[in-house]
Amino acid sequence: MKELLITQPDFMETFSCVGTACREHCCKGQNVTLDRNRYQKYIKSPYAEIKRIAINQISVTQASLASWANIHPDSQGNCPFLDEQRLCQIHKHAGAHALSHSCATFPRVEHVYKNQKIKSMSLSCPEVTRQVLFSDDALTLRFSTINQYDYYKAPDIVIEERLVNRACAAIAASQQPNIEENLWAINCFLQNYQVWDDVNKIKMVEIDNLRTELIATMTAGQAAHELATMKIAPAISDELLNYLADFIAQLADIRGRNTLAAYAQPLLSYATNDLVEQNHNKQQLNNAWQQYALPFFTKHPSVWRNYFMFRIHHDQLAMGDDQAAVTVFNLQVIDFFYLKALISAYASHHGELTEDDVIGIIYSYHACRESTDNSSHIFKQNVIAWVLKEDFSLLSLLA
Repeated sequence: MKELLITQPDFMETFSCVGTACREHCCKGQNVTLDRNRYQKYIKSPYAEIKRIAINQISVTQASLASWANIHPDSQGNCPFLDEQRLCQIHKHAGAHALSHSCATFPRVEHVYKNQKIKSMSLSCPEVTRQVLFSDDALTLRFSTINQYDYYKAPDIVIEERLVNRACAAIAASQQPNIEENLWAINCFLQNYQVWDDVNKIKMVEIDNLRTELIATMTAGQAAHELATMKIAPAISDELLNYLADFIAQLADIRGRNTLAAYAQPLLSYATNDLVEQNHNKQQLNNAWQQYALPFFTKHPSVWRNYFMFRIHHDQLAMGDDQAAVTVFNLQVIDFFYLKALISAYASHHGELTEDDVIGIIYSYHACRESTDNSSHIFKQNVIAWVLKEDFSLLSLLA
């Protein structure tokens, strides 16, 4: 038997779906893929209502055995298998084992390596967002072991990459007056890590020393000084906000879309081609951040620390070969830029900021951003293309 390590954040140990009390349940605005076996079970179900819905609401694609058919939302955007109490008839009558893979696992996510599994959850779930942002110990990692016959059929973790990931999380966890200082330090860390060229050596000492040095630098006020003297690049923020506006305008009726559109309306109303008015609007957003948002986040200091600790964990920053660590981090900072803009505009328009508002903005943004909808794909490609430009200045978004 092989012993395997299971890693998951603290909040996952107590997480429980709130069911019908959810502000925007996960059975809305989703096209659910079924494998052939489950499709056959539905259309041959002994429960007449399940069979009727399966015949009328499921389209067969036969794309593959794993992607055999799709369940389409009803006229109200809900899964047709929901009953009048918004409970799943499949789960109620046939059990959890009969659910599609996405229905059975959402919002859970697993990163599988040869001898360990790292678990996470999606911020597109409102309850996950609430627990991640507003629980002090939410991102404390918990470890357990299981025994099974063999290792997972997956690559092993690269120790150096895991150390870099945990070093970035430690920098994010350091309590500083503003989260932007932590992000400045993480950027410095990743830029240094990127130029180390001895790829065959596990640089434990170098990684630990750099982490310690950057935390001390933040504490000494160097990060705050660097950000205060940073030149703002308005062209970058203007272009990114145009991407966001186009994205929201083109979104299909997916889960989170209506919530995001409502929260984004104040920000979208600032759009103008007049340079003087643009500068006035930016100043108004900055004033709203200082007047409403900053006091809120000072009162709830865990929110942004936990957000970035979560993103570092969830995105497996610096782990794997899909994207360079610097690119992944740049995308995280752009998400932060968007969330700050949405929060500032909303607070400016309404004259207040509540916990519910912060949860609503962050979960709906992630629900739409992480969607498989084509507009989400285009949005992500546009942002990635901007990040990969040679003249992209990440720190100007933090100034």
